Amino acid sequence: MAHQVNRLSARAVRAIAKPGRHADGRNLYLNLTATGARSWVFLYKFGGRQREMGLGSLDAVPLARARELATDARQVLAEGRDPLTIKPAPKALTFGEIADQYIEAKRGEWHNAKHAAQWEMTLREYAAPIRSFAVTRSAQRTFCAA
Repeated sequence: MAHQVNRLSARAVRAIAKPGRHADGRNLYLNLTATGARSWVFLYKFGGRQREMGLGSLDAVPLARARELATDARQVLAEGRDPLTIKPAPKALTFGEIADQYIEAKRGEWHNAKHAAQWEMTLREYAAPIRSFAVTRSAQRTFCAA
């Protein structure tokens, strides 16, 4: 007999009241604690050890998204890697975002509002062509630390 997949529905997920792990299929579980907290868990074996990967609370991660995250984890396992060791790539900030952060960080150090306005205008108007460019992580640390 084949394993059942997608056993739960969005309505059923909200209606479950019994604490414990409730299977959706293919190692995805809704974990309901005695206090009523609900979260998604992906269970798997890697390197001979049972592993448990939290996918987020039910409030933050709906059923469809939990299934996507579990599918991604299964893909990583198929590649021979442990999903718990994979770190998401940090979001690359743009020059414009960093420039805005810099202005806010330095605003208190400038002697008057005109000086702040000059900086804002320069980084918004004259640097407009490069505001959408992504900035490398090392440059982010250097520039944001200033």
